[in-house]
Amino acid sequence: MASYYRKFHTFTPPTDSIREALGLDWIDDQVQGKSGPIQASFPNMDNPLQKAWVDTFRTLNYHMTDDPLSGEGFGCFSNPCSIDPLTKERSHAGNSYYAPVAERANLHVVTEAYVEKILLEQKGVQQVVVAKREIILSTGVFQSSQILELSGIGNAELLRSHGIEVLIDNPAVGENLQDHLLSGIGLEVNEGVMTGELMRDPEFAKAIMQLYQTNKSGPLCGGGMGSCALMPLVDYLRGDGKKEITQLLDEHLNSSHHAVKYPAEKVHNDIIRTILQSPNDASASVFMVPQQANLDQGPSPKDIFRMAVPGNFITVGVALQHPFSRGNVHINTRDPSAKPTVDPKYFSHPLDLEIFARHMLWLETIVKTQPLATFLKQNGRRNPGDTFMNDVPTAKKYLKETVLSNWHPAGTCAMMPREIGGVVNQRLIVHGTSNLRVVDASVFPLIPRGNIQSSVYAVAERAADLIKEDFQLL
Repeated sequence: MASYYRKFHTFTPPTDSIREALGLDWIDDQVQGKSGPIQASFPNMDNPLQKAWVDTFRTLNYHMTDDPLSGEGFGCFSNPCSIDPLTKERSHAGNSYYAPVAERANLHVVTEAYVEKILLEQKGVQQVVVAKREIILSTGVFQSSQILELSGIGNAELLRSHGIEVLIDNPAVGENLQDHLLSGIGLEVNEGVMTGELMRDPEFAKAIMQLYQTNKSGPLCGGGMGSCALMPLVDYLRGDGKKEITQLLDEHLNSSHHAVKYPAEKVHNDIIRTILQSPNDASASVFMVPQQANLDQGPSPKDIFRMAVPGNFITVGVALQHPFSRGNVHINTRDPSAKPTVDPKYFSHPLDLEIFARHMLWLETIVKTQPLATFLKQNGRRNPGDTFMNDVPTAKKYLKETVLSNWHPAGTCAMMPREIGGVVNQRLIVHGTSNLRVVDASVFPLIPRGNIQSSVYAVAERAADLIKEDFQLL
């Protein structure tokens, strides 16, 4: 898959000054894309907080070891944004893949339609769409499995309960749902430190909007979060900490209370265990957002980022990258316009809370380390108030009250052998069919670390080549 991670994007290297300020010496031109549709770049502006984040991890001896796109690196890095370096606009599938071919005579896009057995409902009129070669489902983690079930592919007992004829009995459809969870704490910064709360000033907001509209410059040319770190379980890799984690893994992975539902889960659990016990593999992403995020007010982004607390803050947080918990999504009616029932089963496996809590504890080390500590107000407020990660029980309690989805769902039509819990084969064709393919994040058997966006693009590019191979178009 490495070549497809390069194929989907074009990376524009940063200027020398930005490279130095953000510690971007890890960039490897060999793994970066040079001619793909999606544009990736770094904002051309110096951000003291972002530089402090990078330098703090240098102090902690966790500077990024390799380009994250290689899949091998761990440590701190500033991530590029999906922003066109020339237009300063977001680069996405709509303007980068669809727009250039929108006028093709053999491309027809039908909007405001519900799909049921390849029947489209539009404004009350039912239309039959006949596929000459094959059908590709790219409707996302929740809808792809829903459409399969509506079409008679899924758990036979569930389908019959809704009066749907069973064509292929596969109980794995809609199972294996995984997601990245996140939480964090807000810390008050010193006077004069620029954070997102400045947007509360109408004159400031007007000024930076004018900067962007007139000459495509200023903070609106960048993404909302550029400060990250892919981290192992730092304090649990040796001595008593290592022993503690080993005991937890032995206790919960060998327990009859957490028996695996499909054989693939055992394989997945072994992979995750190896990652957790390695000093060179990341089991969490640590991040900084240069504004307050009211995580206890979620899950609505509007409530999280409404900046309700007076003063200026940064938010530091953790996103768990390799959860043991598995959820599901299934239909609750044969009505294609009804939303399916989603049960993510967050923390259903106790190891997720145990591991997550221990990653949260390390946030206290980060915020006490220079130079980031210099930007934080001494004895300043926290958001939520009195939030200190003093021990594992405290961190676990806080997580239960604040944890949110990172909006990275994956895995409900997993690419695995059918007998161990798979829905599609290695060519992304649904088991039991010959010309029905799924191409989206639902085919991931195991959720990848980091934002899943790049993996979705890479899978799509791989799928395009598979289709061309199957129909001898290469």
